[in-house]
Amino acid sequence: GVSTSAMLTDVSGRGLGLAIVRERVEKLDGRVEIDSRPGQGTRFRLVLPHALATYRGVVVRAAERAFVVPAAAVVRVARPRRAEIRTAEGRETIALDGRVMALVRMADVLGMPTRPSPVAADGYLRALVLGEGRECVAFEVDEVAGEQEVLVRALGPQLPRVRNVAGACVLGTGELVPVLSAPDLMRSAAVTRSVAQAPALEEPASRRSGSVLVVEDSITAR
Repeated sequence: GVSTSAMLTDVSGRGLGLAIVRERVEKLDGRVEIDSRPGQGTRFRLVLPHALATYRGVVVRAAERAFVVPAAAVVRVARPRRAEIRTAEGRETIALDGRVMALVRMADVLGMPTRPSPVAADGYLRALVLGEGRECVAFEVDEVAGEQEVLVRALGPQLPRVRNVAGACVLGTGELVPVLSAPDLMRSAAVTRSVAQAPALEEPASRRSGSVLVVEDSITAR
């Protein structure tokens, strides 16, 4: 019932704006605080739950794409020498802080096209160490861009469960990037072999063309 508009228009003057704002804030388990002083003005404070409003994440790049990893799951960022990589039971490992842990490429875990990882002239690689309990895994990435707060949004009812992805967010640059799930990454790393150990795919001698009939009445599922 509060409006500062002198006349009714299609978008203002009916006193519904503040009521709609309060409704939306309360749906997010927040509240609206109003401090009004005659002759000085009115201050509106929108108080939202911290866990919902902000999300601390580490922005990394792998296979020329940006991703956000939960900062709470990141043990550390490391730059070990590539010469320090060892192989144990057919898997690449690296020793950090006196602990030996598996080393996997983030692009491999996400099933993205593998490209040669950029290595600095001094032979260092970039690794993001994620921990879950006593287990730690080092994920090789192309770049660790930094840490920032982002607002995580769900992928929607069409994508209720996507392996390794917990949601999406928009960076300050306007770039839409996936937010990765740390528990999923840890589980995926356990079954992912490094490129050096993965068997090479042989190109078939001949290709046979064919047709696929997709039958689904839901356009979303289709």
